[in-house]
Amino acid sequence: MDWTPVSYAYDGSFAGFLTCVFASYAHREEPMSFSTPEDGRISLWPERTVDTDEARAQRVYRSLAPRLGQEGRRLAVYGFLTCLEERELHLWRFLRLGYDRGPWVVRDLTDDRVAVLTRAVGHLTGEAHLLKGFTRFSEQEGVLVGEIAPKNRVLPLLRPHFCARYPEESFVLYDRTQPHAVLLTDYTNGIFYCSDPAGNIGYGRIPITSSSVSIARSSCYWYVTADHNSVAAQADGLRLEGVRYPVNLRTGSGMTLTGTANSATGTTLTSVQVAVLDAADQTVQSAAAQVNAAAFSLNTLDSQIRFGDLPEGSYTYMVLVTDSAGENLCFASDFTVSGSASSTQTYWSLKDAEGTKLQQTVQQVETTVETAAETTVSWFAQLFG
Repeated sequence: MDWTPVSYAYDGSFAGFLTCVFASYAHREEPMSFSTPEDGRISLWPERTVDTDEARAQRVYRSLAPRLGQEGRRLAVYGFLTCLEERELHLWRFLRLGYDRGPWVVRDLTDDRVAVLTRAVGHLTGEAHLLKGFTRFSEQEGVLVGEIAPKNRVLPLLRPHFCARYPEESFVLYDRTQPHAVLLTDYTNGIFYCSDPAGNIGYGRIPITSSSVSIARSSCYWYVTADHNSVAAQADGLRLEGVRYPVNLRTGSGMTLTGTANSATGTTLTSVQVAVLDAADQTVQSAAAQVNAAAFSLNTLDSQIRFGDLPEGSYTYMVLVTDSAGENLCFASDFTVSGSASSTQTYWSLKDAEGTKLQQTVQQVETTVETAAETTVSWFAQLFG
């Protein structure tokens, strides 16, 4: 029986997307497009509205790790936070491929269904890393306020970092490319009150029903459980240190591969891949090594990547590391080849703006987030919208 082409309309939440995945398998429907209330797009395919069902979304989410592995699940979760065009369609195709082929699918970068999503997630995590180092805060009435304008929905990835970095401070990080936030002030006589910075909203404390947002449509929220943010154990995970990457390379000029891949305590590295993709996301150069060690120098692969052979154009530099626990770490950064002077930068998985490694609880916090998501997709939907 063939799968029926269809266009899904859903509420734009992650739980809603997972419900669409459930519906596609239940009815043997192949989504050709996805739309949300904000899109306003018109589809040429028969359209079906899929109402979010948290029980069905939970079934799909719980199937991700057993069927796709931990890294496959991470790729799906982080993929939803990317600015990838038609991200839902890419995610659905990746999930279907993963359900058919199993956890090893995440390592097949020759398949566009994997490579495109991996590159998008690499862009997401790379952007989050840069914002950790370059975001600046200014004090306003005792509160540190920062403003960012990312391409991806990076706030869920930035929260653990800044909570650990400013454990005793009150701070607000505002993403001006996404719908803005309101501050809940109190709950009195059955009514939530808030402060809303929208220009068309009255100043001061107002009922949340009078604000410019709806709780049901909130993309994420934070709540206070104590009067400070605690820092627990030191981060110790799969990581990249001192990875040199190009921003622009003068035509005909090379760049030496530098940097080290390191495994977490109790694991070893199993593979390291380096690739250069063109503007169409096609691999034009690649190098790989099978490893059985706690650390690996990228310089070992230097002779196989010839930046000087690249013609002028736009490219992506990608490093993918895998360890014995099945965890993957991907770094990806866009660069150009042109007649201008060469320019490079250096990437660290864990490093602050002053140049010292963050010995903070990033790994533990992310594990706590994953555990909470495993327990309830309701929380998961509120976190990612």
